[in-house]
Amino acid sequence: MVLLVRFSLLAGLCAVLPAAVRGSLPIFNGLEPQPQSGSRHETIARRDLGLDDFLEKGRMMNCLMQSTQEDADRAYPGKAHSRNNDFAAIAESGWFYDDDYSPAIANEHYADAYQDLGLEAGDFKGVSLKWRSAKASRPRKILDLRTLRGSNIYMACVKCGIILWGEYDNAFATRAIIAAHNTSPQAQAEEDDIDRSVYLPHMPAFYNWADMIFLEYRNDAESSGGTVRALEHVFRHNIRNGDTARCMQEAYEVAGVDEPESWGERLVLTPPRAGEEETALHRAFFSMLYTPNLRGICWMLAQRKGEMGVKFIDKIALWDNLGLPQIYVHIAPWNPPAS
Repeated sequence: MVLLVRFSLLAGLCAVLPAAVRGSLPIFNGLEPQPQSGSRHETIARRDLGLDDFLEKGRMMNCLMQSTQEDADRAYPGKAHSRNNDFAAIAESGWFYDDDYSPAIANEHYADAYQDLGLEAGDFKGVSLKWRSAKASRPRKILDLRTLRGSNIYMACVKCGIILWGEYDNAFATRAIIAAHNTSPQAQAEEDDIDRSVYLPHMPAFYNWADMIFLEYRNDAESSGGTVRALEHVFRHNIRNGDTARCMQEAYEVAGVDEPESWGERLVLTPPRAGEEETALHRAFFSMLYTPNLRGICWMLAQRKGEMGVKFIDKIALWDNLGLPQIYVHIAPWNPPAS
């Protein structure tokens, strides 16, 4: 018997989903490992995936965000909530804060973008977490800079003749997150062609971007008297993942922009409004939701409804800044359609 799962609909877009299709979504705490570049200078091509490869999972991700907690639990038992809710678990897993982190690069490349939103550089606090499997935890230290306050997370392992590390550099404001440079230990190991059986025994217990960055953002919000429900803007800075970059290029081509030199003009993608016929650009929006650099944001919204409220991504903007692909997403509250 084929089980059918119906998510709450946005403008009638989310169709009934067969369980067989639903089961193809990731099962690791609801979060598929997010391949990121381990290099700060190269765009990494992984599996040569494009918009078509992410379309169906992007649609399902859109439905999962735009659903009540009860509907999400029925659709994805055990995956609609994150089990990682302890801020102390970050340090207990071996992550430590980089004393030398400076988030000035985020300031340089995002100044125009977040000033357009009424945010100033001084509104942001940077967090840089690092991990090395043979490195003991160190006390948290935040650097107070003139424009941004920075902190960086890093990790590495030299056991078994391999080097294994992870790094998450992000900056937070009351309503915004800048995801500057993020590489999980698993993504780094796979990029270096380290066999899974070799690196898995040395992985930290806690390394999902969606969990770690949510806990850091919540900690920052609580310390400043704010709330995670205020989150409205997320910037993915300097895209190096080959699959995401390829999808960005394909989206520009769908819009009739074939030359990368023209990427300085922002391409804005949105879902179709109620009653609006779906176009190729609308399909590009759904596909982008499940690209490696955006699915973590989607899972954070999908799994943290209790604290953040029911929110979804209603706009994605793509552009190039000084030769570096950038992505901005706008987050909005979701209300069930009138019955």
